Amino acid sequence: NQRLPNKLFKELKTMKYQVLFTALLIATAQAAHAQAPNESTPASTAASFASQFYGVDASVVDVTITKQDLYTATATTKAPGQAVCSLELAVVPDGANTNWALGSWACDKQPAS
Repeated sequence: NQRLPNKLFKELKTMKYQVLFTALLIATAQAAHAQAPNESTPASTAASFASQFYGVDASVVDVTITKQDLYTATATTKAPGQAVCSLELAVVPDGANTNWALGSWACDKQPAS
């Protein structure tokens, strides 16, 4: 049996690990892509953004959808002691982790009474 020169053996071993690492990256990317997207609605998206902005739990955010069509929605959010905000939302392309994205955000200067 003829042994491979040490340098060539090390290079082949390194290449093997690179191939395994690349295969692992591809498998991970495919698994992430195969996961179902977050089935968000305009109301749940507005509540999520508002809860983060207000610093409160999403369950205390009151969301009213004032307009909605296939691709856009307008929501008004209210929370105790916080300003009323208006959000414009839009549908995002397939493959994203959510169904709706924030397009614009405007709030009153004073908290709601």
